[in-house]
Amino acid sequence: MYKPSEELRSLQLRCVDIVKDIDLFCRKNNIEYALCGGSAIGAHMYGGFIPWDDDMDLMMTRKNYKKFLRLWNKEKQQYELHHYSKIDSGGVMFAKIVDPNSTLVETQESFTKAPSGVFVDITVFDYASGKFFSKIKKKIAMLCWLLRISDFSKKKKRLFVLFNKMPRFIKCWFFKFSEFIISMHASGSQKLQEYWAMDGDSHLIQYPKELFDEYTDADFEGNSFRVLKSNYKYLTIAYNRTEFGLPEEEQYPHHYCEFMDLSMPYREYIKLQKEKETKSDE
Repeated sequence: MYKPSEELRSLQLRCVDIVKDIDLFCRKNNIEYALCGGSAIGAHMYGGFIPWDDDMDLMMTRKNYKKFLRLWNKEKQQYELHHYSKIDSGGVMFAKIVDPNSTLVETQESFTKAPSGVFVDITVFDYASGKFFSKIKKKIAMLCWLLRISDFSKKKKRLFVLFNKMPRFIKCWFFKFSEFIISMHASGSQKLQEYWAMDGDSHLIQYPKELFDEYTDADFEGNSFRVLKSNYKYLTIAYNRTEFGLPEEEQYPHHYCEFMDLSMPYREYIKLQKEKETKSDE
């Protein structure tokens, strides 16, 4: 069985600390959330993390999500809300709850993400539209994604350069308008869909509305976190299979971490990097 490194295990437990705070806040304010993706598999199979997983993901319906965003910053919080509506949060399309006293820099082949603290993603599920309107919504979401990564892209493509020159407030306005369009739906819709998903065809998957009607507690690393009452059914739809183990060759973390320091505030890291750049330019 895969045994996580000490560094990976420390990252996992920091994510758990963040979710403990989110869970307490949601219970206090009657907001429903559920573990999703790999976190939901972990709860189902291991009562905690998939041993090689390196993040935690939560999901909410639009109604719960809007309430969460509205109330989070009304109370003094240990962790920060990063969202496109926060000018200094970059182009984060769905909510991230971030530990400001840590530093995490992720990188992918074509771009390096802006430094932040260790975070937990909260994605939102909207009522699904018809096939034609769903395609339009997905194209809008893809354009938002391009805007989001334009600040961090290593490629000097003309499109990225153009997006990068846009004032941040214009990007925020466009994100807000896009989210309004994506949250629209025909009355009587019986399906929910995650339009912001960028992993393969996951944005095309539609879930029965009633799947999100009931929630329950599940053990996760010795804590009680929320999952859909029909968590297994959710997983079979999301992954189109009934078994969720992976062969040994696929058991590895799926996010590449360029730098991590669980005791350095990410703003301090950014400041130090800017000072280095200034010295190198002199």
